[in-house]
Amino acid sequence: MKILLVDDNGENREILRLVIGKEGNEVIEAEDGQDGLNKALEQKPDLIISDILMPNMDGFQFLKNVKNNESLNSIPFIFYSAVYTGSKDKELACSLGALAFFEKPKDPEKLWREIRNTLESTKTKEIDAKKIPFADDETFLSNYSHIVAAKLEEKVKELENEITNRKLRESRQLAQFTLTTVLTEAATLAEAAPKILQTICRGFGWEYGELWRADPDSHCLRLKDIWHEHITELYEFKRLSESYTFSKGLGLPGRVWESGQQVWIDDVVVDSNFPRAAVASRLGIHGAVAFPIMARGEVIGVMGFLARDVRQPDKEVFDIMADIGRRVGAFISRRVAEELLRKSERKHRTLLENLPQKIFHKDKNSVYVSCNKSYARDLTISPDEIAGKTDYDFYPKELADKYRADDKRIMESGQTEELEERYIREGQEFIIQTVKTPLKDDEGNVAGILGIFWDITERKNMEKTRTRLAAILETTTDFVGTASRDGHLFYVNKAGRTMLGIAEDEDISNLKISDIHPALTNVLTQEEAISFAIKNGVWSGDAALLSRNGREIPVSQVIIAHKNTAGDVEYLSTIGRDISERKRFENRIIYLADRDPLTELFNRRFFQEELERWLVQSRRHGVYGAILFLDLDNFKYVNDSLGHHVGDKLLKFIGSFLRKRLRNTDTLARLGGDEFAIILPYVTASQAEVTAKQLMEMIECHDFTEEGQPVSITFSTGIALFPAHGNTVEELLTNADLAMYHAKEKGRNLACVYTPEQKSQIESRVLWEKRIRAALKQDQFALYLQPILDLQQNCIIGHEALLRMMDTDGKEISPSNFLEIAERFGLIHDIDRWVVHKAISIIQRLQHEGKPASLEVNLSGSSFSDIELVSTINEELSATKIDPKNLTFEITESSLVENMATAQHFIAALKASGCNFALDDFGIGFSSFNYLKYLPVDYLKIDGSFIQNLPSNHVDQHLVRAIVEVARGLRKKTIAEFVSNEETVRLLREFGVDYAQGYYIGKPRSASEI
Repeated sequence: MKILLVDDNGENREILRLVIGKEGNEVIEAEDGQDGLNKALEQKPDLIISDILMPNMDGFQFLKNVKNNESLNSIPFIFYSAVYTGSKDKELACSLGALAFFEKPKDPEKLWREIRNTLESTKTKEIDAKKIPFADDETFLSNYSHIVAAKLEEKVKELENEITNRKLRESRQLAQFTLTTVLTEAATLAEAAPKILQTICRGFGWEYGELWRADPDSHCLRLKDIWHEHITELYEFKRLSESYTFSKGLGLPGRVWESGQQVWIDDVVVDSNFPRAAVASRLGIHGAVAFPIMARGEVIGVMGFLARDVRQPDKEVFDIMADIGRRVGAFISRRVAEELLRKSERKHRTLLENLPQKIFHKDKNSVYVSCNKSYARDLTISPDEIAGKTDYDFYPKELADKYRADDKRIMESGQTEELEERYIREGQEFIIQTVKTPLKDDEGNVAGILGIFWDITERKNMEKTRTRLAAILETTTDFVGTASRDGHLFYVNKAGRTMLGIAEDEDISNLKISDIHPALTNVLTQEEAISFAIKNGVWSGDAALLSRNGREIPVSQVIIAHKNTAGDVEYLSTIGRDISERKRFENRIIYLADRDPLTELFNRRFFQEELERWLVQSRRHGVYGAILFLDLDNFKYVNDSLGHHVGDKLLKFIGSFLRKRLRNTDTLARLGGDEFAIILPYVTASQAEVTAKQLMEMIECHDFTEEGQPVSITFSTGIALFPAHGNTVEELLTNADLAMYHAKEKGRNLACVYTPEQKSQIESRVLWEKRIRAALKQDQFALYLQPILDLQQNCIIGHEALLRMMDTDGKEISPSNFLEIAERFGLIHDIDRWVVHKAISIIQRLQHEGKPASLEVNLSGSSFSDIELVSTINEELSATKIDPKNLTFEITESSLVENMATAQHFIAALKASGCNFALDDFGIGFSSFNYLKYLPVDYLKIDGSFIQNLPSNHVDQHLVRAIVEVARGLRKKTIAEFVSNEETVRLLREFGVDYAQGYYIGKPRSASEI
């Protein structure tokens, strides 16, 4: 978008240009209306944003010219102004055709957002310049003149107020400058007082001023000086005031003296605590203000000012008066101190200047008299500036209060004191040691105090460091010791004494390094470690300490040689960390490298290495033997039904059981999961079979219970002989594994010896695996749909999707030929995902065509453990926007047996997404009804074995009725499978079955035919 910015303020344009330009807009800038009009005509912007108050041509005129130009009048025009913000301004802007009006100041980002929103809201409304109700010239000139006149009048008033305020500020600034000159040049308070009062009155518009000094002896305020304008009434008020004194709290001066705070009285005539109120009323005096003169943190005087008009408090005046009070107080204190300084300066100067310590001298009021250069440097002043100042001038009030209290105590006691103090300066802590002694005059009266102090921060820090180091050494759990170069110990920390069995208070001066190391380590320490440390400065390594009870303690030790400035070794230090636990851990790691951590049997790595050793013996010496490959039957069921902790206990039990029943020459290992393997040296095939059967019979007869519930344990065992069945570890394990799977296929709880035929079976399965992979890659699977009839409505309400693999010649291959192999080779998850994807796309098509779109999809038992399948289904549902209720997943009882826990989680996740579930083959399992308590399925598919002979089998009829009753009670729908004739349909309707499926209803057809 091309945007024209018109504003005579370059900074405003720059800020807006940066904000608008960030979004890729082209920004044109103009500095007034005339410049903006020229650039608009040249470049034809898409939007104009303009200020109003500008030289040459203001915003209103600019807008009027834009709207009167046919080539420009359709361009959106937006005002933003800080001056023209009234309702009349906005009315004129709108009448001229402005799209929007925004007030300054406004955050540029926010302004741009509001402009964009305004444009967006009008985007759909095409702007027709001819239809915009622009004001005619006469109306424009009338409104424009009125607004400009109003703005000029407003500006005049603002300028008048600004001039008045500026004059007031200049007057006050001049007064403060003049006051500084007075306080600098005047030698005494008598000389300065009338000038101070006159300066404040003239500078701040007061007509009468008075200065009161505190008299400590009479405890009252006495008038020091008065200045006022030449007004008759004020002369009379002055004469009256000269006769007054004020105690604390009485009258305006007394109140300020007592509180130490400024007091402002709007009208003294109505103030109950203004003794001169009657005279003030008669003379027409009203407004008043008074403020304290502060010195050394105390009120030493008060200045008050009056006027003949009622006056409201002014914070700026308060702040300035507070500063003036402090400055006048400092002036008074300084002049008093200067006189004292001159008297004592010559007496102490030589002494102060030549001592390295920091020295100061205060009078009996704790006012500084003098100091030496060292002290002055700390205060960042010269020695000449200290006189007349107090601790309040240099230190925080709390610290100054303490110093004054110390001075008072010492002067009252007449005793010298030594003090240690801490303070923070520029974020750094300092520790000072101070000696203060009272000074007495010739008559023995305390006249002041002399202080000498020096910085002991470094010394204290060193002491603190040594203390902390000692604490660390005594609290660390590591051995720390020091010894002379010849090996005599002279320090062992608490942890070291505990390791060595030495009492904390026992003398160790007779102990040597050789006494605390066992013999073997002692040689290392004396001949290598210490010599190396002396030569190179430090030695580190593993060693051992010897406790008095004879226990050797392994340590990770460092020995350091400490040298003097001449480079000679003065002493040795050592740190030793007890690494007993680490050593135990390392030994455990070494042990576990060959062990299974759960059962502590040998692991797969060790088993393979051991088998390789036997094969070497076989090749060299003709040794023979067998390996048994044992796999627990239905172990997954134990984990899912009883929990993994029970499965772990079972594995440990089996490991222990087998270990006790094998020879010492046999090798037992857990290869992983529920797989165990045994090397049986020097056995024949028949002997290996006997051993395997004995182990299986013993384990089957042995009870394993969990919480009183017996757990059945059986093995399927594969046997491979060496060297007959293989000359490598991999070949033997593979052949034993093949034999074990053959045992499982024959019914489990069997032992089979490897035969070459088993290998050919595997090769056949491998070929099938390749076909399945190719089918997945080349999309050679298909879904055939079999209709499902609503028995009550007598209409087709959906289909069941049946999987087929298509051969290269187009023939269908039944799932029974390839699903088991897909399970074995880990391809079943890919098939499940293909089926789900295809089914959802079919539902999407059927929904679009207005056909019954409900589809039942069969999933394998392995799908429950596919952690990505649920997210894949949800993504597909979201992408296709199909109704999840049209998608029903069928699960079988047999798949639930081994996957109950994961099945529950799987079903719950997809139910939450809106999908349905059907329990297939219902009724044939021994625990069908039991599953209904745990699984939130929506449909029960009555197994076809109950339906096929339904018209002639009364037992089947009773069973189907029972299933329907149970389903109704649980609010689940029923589907009858294998429906083959009209009589069966009639009975199903009579029994209350909801849906029917079978060849009588319809045969499976390709999805494309539906």
